[in-house]
Amino acid sequence: KVKEDELVPFDKAHAKWCQAVIDEFESAVDLGFDALEKAAPLIYNQLLDDAKEDGETIEEYLAECENGLSDYIEEQVRWCRQQITEAEQRPTILAVANKARSKRIVLPQRYLDLFARYQTTLDNQLYKAIRAFREAQEWRLKTLEAEPVEPVGDLLEPASA
Repeated sequence: KVKEDELVPFDKAHAKWCQAVIDEFESAVDLGFDALEKAAPLIYNQLLDDAKEDGETIEEYLAECENGLSDYIEEQVRWCRQQITEAEQRPTILAVANKARSKRIVLPQRYLDLFARYQTTLDNQLYKAIRAFREAQEWRLKTLEAEPVEPVGDLLEPASA
């Protein structure tokens, strides 16, 4: 299923940033925390932002990772690779979505909203009509008078053959 945010072009600056993080990873694989700021500034700044977002120091934030800094860096690189894969797939997704729109297979959101409102109105009218029909049936059954039927012979005797 295609998500709504996949129907807009991928941010090229974001894709470049992700590629730069991956490139930094190649040079920062065996670095310690002290050398990270100079050798991999993008990874270091992201680490700083993530720690601030959680209201922690970098050391506290890294303590939550199983293997500390190396786990954090590997997770960042994995996320960046996923983002780049999405960036590579986005033109294909957009092309398919545009083709579907041009063939009127998928309606624009404003039409879908309009149809949803009409459907709700029609459903409400249907339920009202069904309720009125049932009430009319019930009234008819209550006011229906049974005509007396005269018995034909003895109903308890078996018919003679």
